[in-house]
Amino acid sequence: MTENNDENRAFKLPTSGQVLGEIIRTLNISSDILDSRTARRLFEGGDLTETRKFEIINDLAKILVKSGILPKIDITLLDLPGEDWKLISLAIALQAKMWDEISGQMRSSPLNGIDRKLAQLPYLRLVTIDFSIRLVGILRLAGFTRLDCTEFIWFKEKSFGLLLKRLQFESGLTRDEIALAVEVTDNTVDSWLDGKSYPTETNILRLAGTLSKGKSAIYEETLLTQLRRNYTFCKVGDLLADAVGRENAVDLANHLLTYTHKTLIGLEKYSHLAPRDAVVANVSLLVFGSQFISAQDLTTPLWRQETDPVWRADLLASTKNWPERLTMIFQYLQSYPELAKTVKQNFPVSDKEAQLIVDKTMEMVQGDLKISPAQGDREGFVYRVKGDAKFSARNRMIQARYAISKDDAATALLHLWRAVELQPLNAEYHFQLGTELGKIGRIDEGIQECNIAVHLNPEWDLPQIEIGVILVNNRKYDEGRNHLEKVARIAGTISVHLAVSLGYARMHCGEFQGALELFDRVLAEKPDHALALDCSAHCCFLLGETDRGIALAKQALKLGASDTYRDWRDGKYRKQAD
Repeated sequence: MTENNDENRAFKLPTSGQVLGEIIRTLNISSDILDSRTARRLFEGGDLTETRKFEIINDLAKILVKSGILPKIDITLLDLPGEDWKLISLAIALQAKMWDEISGQMRSSPLNGIDRKLAQLPYLRLVTIDFSIRLVGILRLAGFTRLDCTEFIWFKEKSFGLLLKRLQFESGLTRDEIALAVEVTDNTVDSWLDGKSYPTETNILRLAGTLSKGKSAIYEETLLTQLRRNYTFCKVGDLLADAVGRENAVDLANHLLTYTHKTLIGLEKYSHLAPRDAVVANVSLLVFGSQFISAQDLTTPLWRQETDPVWRADLLASTKNWPERLTMIFQYLQSYPELAKTVKQNFPVSDKEAQLIVDKTMEMVQGDLKISPAQGDREGFVYRVKGDAKFSARNRMIQARYAISKDDAATALLHLWRAVELQPLNAEYHFQLGTELGKIGRIDEGIQECNIAVHLNPEWDLPQIEIGVILVNNRKYDEGRNHLEKVARIAGTISVHLAVSLGYARMHCGEFQGALELFDRVLAEKPDHALALDCSAHCCFLLGETDRGIALAKQALKLGASDTYRDWRDGKYRKQAD
């Protein structure tokens, strides 16, 4: 995906046409328009009129949608003329325009002495974030609200072969039977199954028919789409692996899928737009990607959860000025050769170890080159204070709590892990680490840290309660309730914290009367407990105690807990009663 140049004097970002041409050649996509001399000129980096360029992109978008590589989208609510694939072509065209503007700006300053692989990765990370936003738009327009990341193995080496092996197993066919039906040799089938080669489009059609024999036409069509889509992604994965290495290609793919998956879940949970407004928003995500005016609302939650400092910095930069971020990185990457030389001269390590030191240093530098968040706060910075292990650990805890107050989970975890390393027998530190891990869905790790805290201080009940809280907050309601009921039985007396936690668990398990009894105990001791008021109101509404529910909901609203009050005003409880 780079310009063909044997002399590595300066890395030059390829034009959008060159990128498209490389992908089309890799996928072996063909049509009269894509095979024309005009298209070849575009794919070789030549300039075309916007009309001719858009004609070529139109043809590519049509092929991608018609073949099933990209899903069909539903924009009927917008009453737009033309077919849905034309919106895809518009998205590609605008993305290509943005890419060429960036390419032009970055070409104006030669990037001497930068390894090509190092130079390409900063671009690709930003592109990955941009693609994740566009992918969210297209998936929501296609009717998908979730993404099963376990199904996407295509950036791993030989992954198309793994898919074929699974389909072969499900079909019950032998290698010989597949070879006979597809009309190829046994060695060819072996090569496909081992991931050493790919089938042609003709053979993909035959494979879909063979592997779906005896099943419905719908199953065969679905299987054909799956094979084509995985073939496409595997080839793109190979293309990226050739450019930046397989490990980096897998990292890019994992982040693409993780960001897409988390954003889809977040939008499903928090987006309450009317149907037509939702379609407009999704179209905007697809067409404008990271440059959409509201894209930062999607990247900020990802930034808070991301633990890798480089990706965190790129998430901040992705919705802003890409050349600014890239220029900052390249200024430091230009010192790479000198740094490698210095490490080898001053440290008694092997070449491989020296390389690891240099790579890690450059990675740390890229993570520190942040474009500040919108709120202008200097979050994520580590303030080092000299002292013994106990003093340093306490300093880390102070910084962790500050990060937590800013909803910066990644920075908080970095400090908490270090505090635990410095003081491994401190129950409080293990407990705080477990709490934060549980908040970001790392359930097993969070519970493990809480169990360590319990072992270190058996008389302390908070870690035991937190285990149940982690389970409940991650929707393991029955498991969490059972754990908290056990804690309550053993404790004998129920503290306010345990009562709230167990009441919340019972409420989510449908035990509204039992939950209300616990919340009443809390309110008897702490009448201004906002969460207990809000949850009590919810339970009252569902138990038919409407007047008390209204009164409690209004009290909770005054203290900042508005969920039940909002649901009551929206008529949710009337609908449930009906």
